[in-house]
Amino acid sequence: MSLKQDTFSRAFFKRGDLWAILALLLIAAAVYGFSLWRGRMPEGTELSAEITLDGQVAETILLTGHPDEIFTLDEEPNVTFEINQGRIRFINAVCPDKLCEQSGFLDAPNETAACLPYRVAVRIVASQAASDVPDVITG
Repeated sequence: MSLKQDTFSRAFFKRGDLWAILALLLIAAAVYGFSLWRGRMPEGTELSAEITLDGQVAETILLTGHPDEIFTLDEEPNVTFEINQGRIRFINAVCPDKLCEQSGFLDAPNETAACLPYRVAVRIVASQAASDVPDVITG
């Protein structure tokens, strides 16, 4: 048997290769499933946007059911926000780098975007709707 013939007669995958591929696919499926599970919020959760200026909360806006609008803070007119379908983002900042605008829409709890030159930050906060919180817990 020649060397050329021996090279082509080997199996393309060995049994260990197939087990490694299967393990990688299972890990990828588990990571994807966990990310879907983690992104779910309990029923009745409301999202709010906390807008801070110089580290102090300047405004809190309930995003759940909020009409679409574009607005600025009275204290800092150089930064403009947009609320659209329960999400918020920076749309205009009079600063050189525009990194805050590149962060896009925020729509999940604990997502944050900041405009550092103007010391303005937005953070999404999740809370239970008032009607879903029990008045009394008995045990």
